[in-house]
Amino acid sequence: ARIARIAAATGLRYERMTVRAARTKWGSCSGRNTISLSLYLMTLPEHLRDYVILHELCHTVHHDHSPRFHALVDRLTGGRERELAAELRRYSIR
Repeated sequence: ARIARIAAATGLRYERMTVRAARTKWGSCSGRNTISLSLYLMTLPEHLRDYVILHELCHTVHHDHSPRFHALVDRLTGGRERELAAELRRYSIR
């Protein structure tokens, strides 16, 4: 429900979503716009869960980490992309 709410609020669309016990990435987005989220995302504070979901949703528009991708994430996080990314790096999946 969380990903559907964020997608609706931002106008971003994804094909489907899966949850896996991934220990190397918080999330990913395939070329077919399937978003996979790590089960361990639940260990993060709520605002960082939303940031990871938003980051992956932005990959449905830009399937890379180009300046356009980062500009989109930054705009949708109210100019807080760098701050949120830095905060997320303080957490570990392991």
